[in-house]
Amino acid sequence: EPDDQSPLEVNPVPRELAALTQEIDQLFSRIEQLRSGEKRFMASAAHEMLTPLAGLRTHADIALRAREDETRERALERIRQSVDRTARLVRQLLEWSRHDAKSSSLGETAVVGPAAEIVQEELAHLLERRDVRLVITDAARAQQVPIPQEALIIALRNLVENAALHGPKPGMVTIDAEREGFAVTDEGGGISPEDAAAMLEPFSRGSATNLPGSGLGLAIAAAALKPRMILSFEQTEGGFRVNVEPSFRLERPVTA
Repeated sequence: EPDDQSPLEVNPVPRELAALTQEIDQLFSRIEQLRSGEKRFMASAAHEMLTPLAGLRTHADIALRAREDETRERALERIRQSVDRTARLVRQLLEWSRHDAKSSSLGETAVVGPAAEIVQEELAHLLERRDVRLVITDAARAQQVPIPQEALIIALRNLVENAALHGPKPGMVTIDAEREGFAVTDEGGGISPEDAAAMLEPFSRGSATNLPGSGLGLAIAAAALKPRMILSFEQTEGGFRVNVEPSFRLERPVTA
């Protein structure tokens, strides 16, 4: 069968073909893992889409039947929230599908300031609704990082969005310079290192299943930054911090 990726059944295997047969079996195994991963991704995406869409129908029915203005306005607000969630999920799915479609030149760099301002404008509605103030420090505005601007915008957008959704309201999210990278800090309680690592996989929330969002934000940010930069997580006195740093550093020559 053309779609059959099961191991080759050659028994006994001639000695001169043993290595080749093993490599082919390993290739088939990797292909099957990729296909299984794609199926899980599509199933999770469909599930995440159904939730806000079901909410849209329910609250639209309530709004249509409502006789009191307060009930109607409450239902319309729920509809708006479902639309926002659906739009955010669609955008994230598009970003995920594109994240590995482009390869960047090793020489491409971007400055954090202009990218952060674009993200601030794009997320203005969410920040206002959550009563969250986004602070971009002077050091961050001038910081240059070794990734293309498009990848930087995608990473920043998802990190700031995550921080705004999971932090307190009113609250503050800060973008600051961090050695050769940058950091996004919120005033929330943060997540455990185990959950943070788990959330780098798409649609995963670790043990924090009650958190808002699709479980795509950190995974998309990490994918957009690869292979030049990586994420690390840190609990601070005032909140939770996501550090973005180069995946490797070149030793600078010591000058006399």
